[in-house]
Amino acid sequence: MSEWVEAVAECRSYQGEFRWIRSGGECIWVDAIAEPELDSSGRLVGFTGVTMDMTRRKQMTMELEEARLCAEAATRAKSEFLANMSHEIRTPMNGVIGFADLLVAADLDERQHRYATMIADSGRSMMELLNDILDMSKIEAGQMVIAEDRVDLKKKLQSCIELMEPQAKQKDLALVLRIDPSLPSHIKGDPLRIRQIVQNLLGNAVKFTDLGEVRINVRGVETDGVMRLRIDVSDTGIGIAPERIEAIFQQFAQADTSTARRYGGTGLGLTISNRLARLMDGELTVVSREGEGSTFTLTLPLRPADALAMDEADKDALDRPDVSAKTARILVAEDHDINQALILAMCERAGLDADIAENGRQAIRMVRRAAYIGKPYALVLMDMQMPDVDGIEATRQLRKTGFDAERLPIVALTANAFPEDVERCLKAGMQAHLTKPIAFDRLLSTVSRWVRQQQPDAAEQSRVQGGIEALRASFVERKKIAFDRIDAALRAERLQQADIREICELLHKLAGTAGFFGEGELGERASVLEHALLKQGDAEWKATLVEGVGKLGLAA
Repeated sequence: MSEWVEAVAECRSYQGEFRWIRSGGECIWVDAIAEPELDSSGRLVGFTGVTMDMTRRKQMTMELEEARLCAEAATRAKSEFLANMSHEIRTPMNGVIGFADLLVAADLDERQHRYATMIADSGRSMMELLNDILDMSKIEAGQMVIAEDRVDLKKKLQSCIELMEPQAKQKDLALVLRIDPSLPSHIKGDPLRIRQIVQNLLGNAVKFTDLGEVRINVRGVETDGVMRLRIDVSDTGIGIAPERIEAIFQQFAQADTSTARRYGGTGLGLTISNRLARLMDGELTVVSREGEGSTFTLTLPLRPADALAMDEADKDALDRPDVSAKTARILVAEDHDINQALILAMCERAGLDADIAENGRQAIRMVRRAAYIGKPYALVLMDMQMPDVDGIEATRQLRKTGFDAERLPIVALTANAFPEDVERCLKAGMQAHLTKPIAFDRLLSTVSRWVRQQQPDAAEQSRVQGGIEALRASFVERKKIAFDRIDAALRAERLQQADIREICELLHKLAGTAGFFGEGELGERASVLEHALLKQGDAEWKATLVEGVGKLGLAA
């Protein structure tokens, strides 16, 4: 009633809703309109108004709200059911696919090999369907989270091309990728979802094209004064009838019933791609002529991102004098044993002398001691997340005690390249940021700003390569241990905070290591799952984890 009190005090009109208790004690809702009545001297003497009983309307509104809440609860229940169902199906299906692949690689006659290949392909189709259903369910429930990361556009699109090359070669189709050279090499966006959309469009183009070529053209366009990224996927395939174009973006819809019989598929791919495009403030459209081909166009906000997250800070190091490889020493602060060995192997390959610190506190001690004995480190590669003292705090303490950027450059190592991580690194006093998995060329280009490389001889290169192969075997074993732990958590009746913390630590280490062994997408998905678990409450943990394991493409 505060609005009524204000209207009286200010002698102005009033309109509002409030509860009214009748003489019999019945409580009703009314909608009231009142105008002030003034005497000849302009003083307020009362109000003239009209009230309308709106109790029924209020009840209907409350019933609608209750129905909405029930519908949301049902959607959440459906999502959890689908997640659990897919989990139960995925476990035996991974076994089917795995053993079928073993049969394909075995010494079989032609007919047996064909049967085994058909089993494996059918299993993969089933897994794709499960993932599509999960994506659709999450989008409908409003639980799909779009990340904003740095996307290497050419690399991401080239990986889509490479994945489809075997199918294209079977049909003698040319795959062409053209990117406007004026576009920034890196943009801001969700790398997983951009790839998912383009991969779906490219897969459809190859599937529905028997002769000719499939092209991906990428350029920038200006719409209403705003620059946007435009990705066209064009084919010379069967095309789409005009009356069916709008329907193809609907769930389980295809151009016609014969399409499903001849080409297969569920009709979910374009629906998911369309929804994902909208979630990224973009749009997915199509232009097609039956019998001539189709062009699907994905437009997204064009937000340039630096090729390296801290390019400006890195440029300052270009003026630094070269340091002799004979005296240069690098400190690698990293708590993960496989990462330690991999980075050491990379440093040896580059002719760099590197030491290991297993946590931030040890890194501080080693930097101080090296300076005291007259053998200072030329560079520190600092992991952000370490036990005892993390990389951020270790950097702060080193800067406070006189080790400035000119004297000791520090490069962050992390599985995450989110903007807030980069900002924390800069504020702590770091000069550059390397995202795990760390490719050798990226490590080399960053380190070379401070240290001159010395090429190792052939024997040394062979020894380092042998060490990397041993680490590969160690990584495979470590990955198995990690997924066994996740599987055990999924089978538990209830997940505790400690379980999620342990799983997040495993995912974090996996995200930082997988790319070293050619499993960069696995690392990306592990990082996304880690952040999803950290942001959600215990009610969503299990469904999120089940779905995440599905996205990792592993048996749970």
